[in-house]
Amino acid sequence: MQVARKVFAFRAQVILGALLLMGSGSLGWIDRPVAGWLTGNRIGLSEVLPSGISYGSVCLAMGLLSLVGLVRRVRWASFFAGVVSLMVVLNFVLGFSVFHSSDLAVIDDLNRQAEEIFSFGKYLPPNRGAEPTFDERLKVDGVVDRFYATLHFATFGWYASILGALFLLVGSIKSIASKGTRIIALLLCAGLVVGYSLVSVLPYLRAEYHQNKGYYYIAHGLYQEAVQEYMLARKLDSNLNHMKEFHAELGKAYFLMGKNDEAEYYMYEALLCREQKDFPAALFYLNRVKCGVNSVPADVRNRLVYWTYVTYGLSEYDKGIASSAIELWKKAVGVDPLQIEPYYFMSRAYHDIGSYEESIKAGLQFLKGCRDKLMRANASSNVADSYYLLKSYGRAREYYLKSILLDNEENLRALMGLIGE
Repeated sequence: MQVARKVFAFRAQVILGALLLMGSGSLGWIDRPVAGWLTGNRIGLSEVLPSGISYGSVCLAMGLLSLVGLVRRVRWASFFAGVVSLMVVLNFVLGFSVFHSSDLAVIDDLNRQAEEIFSFGKYLPPNRGAEPTFDERLKVDGVVDRFYATLHFATFGWYASILGALFLLVGSIKSIASKGTRIIALLLCAGLVVGYSLVSVLPYLRAEYHQNKGYYYIAHGLYQEAVQEYMLARKLDSNLNHMKEFHAELGKAYFLMGKNDEAEYYMYEALLCREQKDFPAALFYLNRVKCGVNSVPADVRNRLVYWTYVTYGLSEYDKGIASSAIELWKKAVGVDPLQIEPYYFMSRAYHDIGSYEESIKAGLQFLKGCRDKLMRANASSNVADSYYLLKSYGRAREYYLKSILLDNEENLRALMGLIGE
């Protein structure tokens, strides 16, 4: 009992809360499939503030401020630091879910890339490893979907900051002598969280309401009315302009109206062609999409072009035409040079056609940008396979060992490579 009292004493809770907050900034706050963690120090608190003011820096400042509260006369500092920290962690969730959900769409795009990379494993020797971290059920269409996706990708730094804030608040409120003041402090915290959440989310819920009305009108053949609802939704939530699904639905309305002078019309045509695996036609229509401020943004169009080249390449590879697949994946990288997924595919495709040096280059390019252990293990085995066939046995052994160190669970492929089979 005495140990428990010491642990839950005011000073112990403040020190523990401060340590958690100060440490949270250097930990990952959100997990980006393929690319790895984004630390709190690298996520800006707001676009209107200097980049140096990040979630990590604010948590560090609040952790230091809370230690001032260890002095009896200024205990309010710990309570204040706890309240600010709690609002910061709430703002993080709201930021990715509603304020800047276009950022979440990029992470969802990486989630899909992870799915494609793991699916590509069917062409490779056995190397199962741990279960992949992506979730193919995740969506970013609705507000609830976005909240779920944000919480799914949130990681240790965010959890540490929540615990730190709660330790500070619980310790500070418990240290207040007056019961009435304790209740007021508790109500103040609850009111801030609930009030800020409601005020922040309501406009986005209204946008979703108009979006759903648009779906309803399309189902009932009222296409002009559907377009009006989508326009209202976009006015309330500018993030929708960066969502592929939003433009696809708007394009569907224009398509059914026969209004072929709108960019979304051609985007919808392209999506229909992609569903039918007519990739050349899909690329033709995507090239006709004129980007603009009140139309399809360039980033949305380019992402669709990128994915069309990737999927087209996978289709060609599935047919056994590795050389054609390589050219398509090169074009995908040309559209978006920051993407590394095609290098993973190219590494194996080059291996298949006997271009082992090119296979190694592509594999190393992928390893340079990838942070996922299982993917790195597979890519290292790809590189090792090519080194082995070039009779560079020392380098092959090096990369097989790297593969085993990254993934030592049923990594039969690297083990077989080490023993020369």
